[in-house]
Amino acid sequence: MGTTAWGDSLPDRDFARLRDANVRLFRMDLVWRRVEPREPGADGMHHYNWDYYDGEFRRAARRGVRILPLVHGSPRWVSRRARWQPTTEVHKAAFDAFATAAARRYGPNGSLWTREPWSRAAPAPTAVRPYYWQVWNEPNTRNNWYPGARPTEYAAMLKRVSRALKRDSPSLRVMAAGLFWPADGMDPEPFLRRMLQVSGVLSSVDAFAIHPYARIVVTVMGRVRSARRTLNTHGASTKPIHITEIGWASGPRDSPIVPQPTRLIVPESKQASNLDSLYRELLSRRRRLKLLGAVWFSYRDRPPRPDPTYAQFWGDNTGLLRSDSSAKPAWRVFKRRARYGY
Repeated sequence: MGTTAWGDSLPDRDFARLRDANVRLFRMDLVWRRVEPREPGADGMHHYNWDYYDGEFRRAARRGVRILPLVHGSPRWVSRRARWQPTTEVHKAAFDAFATAAARRYGPNGSLWTREPWSRAAPAPTAVRPYYWQVWNEPNTRNNWYPGARPTEYAAMLKRVSRALKRDSPSLRVMAAGLFWPADGMDPEPFLRRMLQVSGVLSSVDAFAIHPYARIVVTVMGRVRSARRTLNTHGASTKPIHITEIGWASGPRDSPIVPQPTRLIVPESKQASNLDSLYRELLSRRRRLKLLGAVWFSYRDRPPRPDPTYAQFWGDNTGLLRSDSSAKPAWRVFKRRARYGY
């Protein structure tokens, strides 16, 4: 059982809060754009700045929280939008190099875990080291894959980046990107089917992921079962599924800029009851569905934007906490469910 957040840094007190609630998994963006903002020079040398992520991984590990890294985010010298994938051979190779370097640093045997601030005699415990790594986010949507969903192209990325991640970290496990319902590109089932037709994909992937957002819990569970059936009937029956995003928002219902998907916006009390019902269902069916876990999106609401022209987004209010860090009813339910270790 875990949670995820928007791209802002989590201070130590939040990782402590997760630990005290027995929430031991935190899905975190590991953004290429942040680490390598400048294009390699004529000599082809990459210049990475790991300072930000060193702090994130260390704070989480000190509090007994394992991070699930989400590797994505093209730099400006690769794409004008971070969500769009590298498309040239040079840029693809640069993303692969970034993935290899990140795994060398933060993977199960990464250099971060054997240096200070850990004791030289006792490296960081394996329980806090990231084993599963996720490659890109929601490539079945237009927002996250240019110019639109291309399952065979994503499969090629997955194979390539899997090799890069495991190059010096053979015990690392690769998780495919979470596929999104309701998609603005291609539904997850046909996307998965076409991915699985690409030779070598199954041997490159240790787990698949979905984001089965829906108005009601029954529909969420139907989408999880549908993903399981698709995997089972296309040669991936042994591969587990991880729900790497799920949730409901507690606002806003109305926006002066864009309409909101009201099917995913509920009162705070309903957000809590949906969470309780969903995790109870997932827990009771986890073996049959081969579920690794379910990550709630998100940990905390985004603060209101000062710019009145900002297009409010329902996902800004899916937090278990309000933007001032006060607990919603859903947080209390989440903590109770976390006792089951899901």
